[in-house]
Amino acid sequence: MRKKTKRAIALLACSVMLSSSFISACKKEEIGASEIELWSTYNTQKIKKDQHDYDAVKLDAKIDLTMAQGEYEGAQIIITPEEDVDYYNVSISDLTNVETGETYGKDRVEIYKQEYIYISTAYKNADGETPGFYPDALIPMESIVEFEENKISAGDNQGIYFRFSTRPELDENGVAVIKDETATEDSKRYSYVPFGTYTGTITIDFGSEKREVPVTLNIVDAMVSETTHSKTHFGTWWFTGLPASMNWSQEGIEQLNN
Repeated sequence: MRKKTKRAIALLACSVMLSSSFISACKKEEIGASEIELWSTYNTQKIKKDQHDYDAVKLDAKIDLTMAQGEYEGAQIIITPEEDVDYYNVSISDLTNVETGETYGKDRVEIYKQEYIYISTAYKNADGETPGFYPDALIPMESIVEFEENKISAGDNQGIYFRFSTRPELDENGVAVIKDETATEDSKRYSYVPFGTYTGTITIDFGSEKREVPVTLNIVDAMVSETTHSKTHFGTWWFTGLPASMNWSQEGIEQLNN
């Protein structure tokens, strides 16, 4: 009788422990889903890892780009968790033109993790910049996962940078593939992504859950030429560093220009 009683108590204790563990695990996953904030901002905005007063530039978690054919364009998504993130990975689907069914391949998008560098002194702080961790290097996402650098500390901002391309198809040497040897116009000579509106999804995998970010890419009927014929360097700061004793009369400037 005593043996049966002890066995029943042991089974009851195990049952309570398993139930508690199950409830705890479910609660942890539920909290995790609500404690990771995803948001976006302007491509030119530098979001520090350790700063959080970005309400003026914080945008919804989505990417909405307008591009011409033959160029690159960037965008960023920021991950801000309230708890430590021990694993994450980022991927993107093919984008589809909803009207024509044509595809903008996911291989045209490069995904990078923003690495940070600590700036101890802000010399030009007219914009309110202060010391802190600023985004600097861009590391390919596949390398980040391979070397297990895909972790985020609680409270930190982690930027993910995306580079979209509407450049023509390239060969193994990085040279634009010529579609028509006889064509003189870039639009006919090279193979570009057809203009139109393409949509798809970015997936951020946190291991126990996945979050999705919508992507809209509007490629307009305009072309960035493969060649540049206009003058691109004007030397507007040519006088920088010249001595104060320089002859700044009209005659002196004409002599300098000649």
